[in-house]
Amino acid sequence: MSEEFKSTDPRFDVTKRGIVGPLLRDQKNDFVARSGFELMRANIAQALGSGRATEEGPGDVAWDGTLGSKVASLTHRNGNPARDEVLRVYVVDAVRAAVPAARITRVQLVRRGRASFINVRFVPTDGNGRDIGEESGLEVPVPEK
Repeated sequence: MSEEFKSTDPRFDVTKRGIVGPLLRDQKNDFVARSGFELMRANIAQALGSGRATEEGPGDVAWDGTLGSKVASLTHRNGNPARDEVLRVYVVDAVRAAVPAARITRVQLVRRGRASFINVRFVPTDGNGRDIGEESGLEVPVPEK
């Protein structure tokens, strides 16, 4: 990464290391840690897999109801363009709150049998809107209510 794309804001530092997921262990029986885009991908998956506080109840993160997503509230709805747009907004809002350095480029709901997945494409940015990496993607299982 060139110096001109490096951000001074620590929220956008893709060189940081962090835990990839809760309770995941590596060969040394330590928590799995990654850095860069792998960590960004893991943080996006965590944000989409955690429930956000809604009118029906508290979210999965008890100390901060604004973290997580409202995606689970759409699991048993019929597919139509309006639902797809609401899904896109829920995903973008959740990622923007948890991983502000990721710019979402595409959101798509995929169904395989009885399971639903969110296919998310994103571009890592430096916090000022400049791309600092190639477009990447991940598929996250939709949490059930």
